[in-house]
Order: sequence, then structure tokens, then C-alpha cells
Amino acid sequence: MPLRSGAHPVLTGTAGALLDERSGRWLQLTETAAVTLRLLLDHAERGTAVHGYMHRFGVPREVAERDLSEVERALADGGLLQRPRPRPRIGWEWWR
Repeated sequence: MPLRSGAHPVLTGTAGALLDERSGRWLQLTETAAVTLRLLLDHAERGTAVHGYMHRFGVPREVAERDLSEVERALADGGLLQRPRPRPRIGWEWWR
């Protein structure tokens, strides 16, 4: 889950913040949100991030998946995630 250009996390062991250069605003993060963001940024595989969250907070998989999804949704709603690049059209796909 990559952040878009201009979004910069500042994470500590107990909390963190996220700077949005476009707006000049800081988003304060709770400890749980900071840990979740770190897991999402550090692990390309979502399953690894979920496992790390389960281990850190001692919660079942369903709770971990829900919590990670909520943080991702909040970042997406705030325009802080990198948008996927459109797939280039090749060959006969131009007519679609």
C-alpha cells in the first residue's frame, strides 16, 4: 500500500503523524493507527501485515483484517494513497 507523492509518515514506537504536503496539514495518529500504517507500508503482502497486527495486539484474524481495511479506507478517503496506474492499452483493445 504505497502512499502518494507528498504524503510523509513520521512514526515512533508509540504514535505518529502523517504530513500531507498538498494541504500542509498533519494527521495525528494513535498508537494503533501508527502501528497499522507501519505494517501496511512495510509489507507488500497483506497477509503478512495482518499476521503482524494479530501478533502485536493479540486479536483474531477478522479483527486485524477489519482494522487494516479501516486505516486503508481512511487514507484513501483523505487522498493519501497512490492511485493505481492505468493499464496501457495494447493491440486491439483500443476499441473498448
